[in-house]
Amino acid sequence: MVHSFGRYGKPAATTVRLWDGSAALHADLKATQVTLVAGRVNLVDLHARVRTTNELIQTLLRAMQDNTAGTSGA
Repeated sequence: MVHSFGRYGKPAATTVRLWDGSAALHADLKATQVTLVAGRVNLVDLHARVRTTNELIQTLLRAMQDNTAGTSGA
């Protein structure tokens, strides 16, 4: 991958060389695929944790509302 820089030293564009079947490019592609799979696994785990946390917060908020409603009428 070749990076070129435009005005003010900021990246202007990324040029991707065509696949030439070299072992180095194949190894780089494989490493990228492994990283993507690991990222997806982490994302699925994070999604499950957020869902569980959200359900717990909703349960606690309902309990707080029920407790407040029960004590305000007495």
